Amino acid sequence: MAHTTIFDPEVKDHATEARIIIALEKIGNKLRDSIWEASTQYGVSPVQIQILTYLRYTREEKPSITSLAKELLLTKATLSDSVKVLIQKGLIDKRPNPTDARSSYLLLSPMGIALANQVAKYPDGLLASLTPLSDSTKGNLLESLLGLLKNMQQNDHIPAPRMCLNCRFHSNPKLGHYCLLLNQSLDKTDLRIDCNEFQAKY
Repeated sequence: MAHTTIFDPEVKDHATEARIIIALEKIGNKLRDSIWEASTQYGVSPVQIQILTYLRYTREEKPSITSLAKELLLTKATLSDSVKVLIQKGLIDKRPNPTDARSSYLLLSPMGIALANQVAKYPDGLLASLTPLSDSTKGNLLESLLGLLKNMQQNDHIPAPRMCLNCRFHSNPKLGHYCLLLNQSLDKTDLRIDCNEFQAKY
């Protein structure tokens, strides 16, 4: 019996899951094209753009190669090579961690901040497609994507995202989205990723 794949029309036409994955792939392809355009324009690789963007906007106080690897789902070896290039270009400084002599953390230089402000705009082209959608549609889409991320985490496909559905302050979804820290109900459009007040449930 031939191996089946979601790209097989017989599978794609009958499996909703297959069409969802293909739709996500097309969105991912657009994001990949956008990051490559920025890469060409600014002379840094796509991985380096991800590093610069993360360091510019992360709430982590002392981001390291280890935390970058976890966030970007890349090996430490791949990241180390890219970080080394960014240090050589004067975009990143590597500082010793005062609380752990065995490790160091990464800090953007002023030139790195300026470049990060520019390259981090690579996804902005997709906003024109999302903006016209109704709040209800955007809320349902956000809730569904966060649910997908939670399932991916539970299947060990990704690290646990810092989002409402994983947070100890998030109430039972069957009762509606409610933040116990803010003591208020949350609309679907209020659900957060990388929340500053996030605390893991487990």
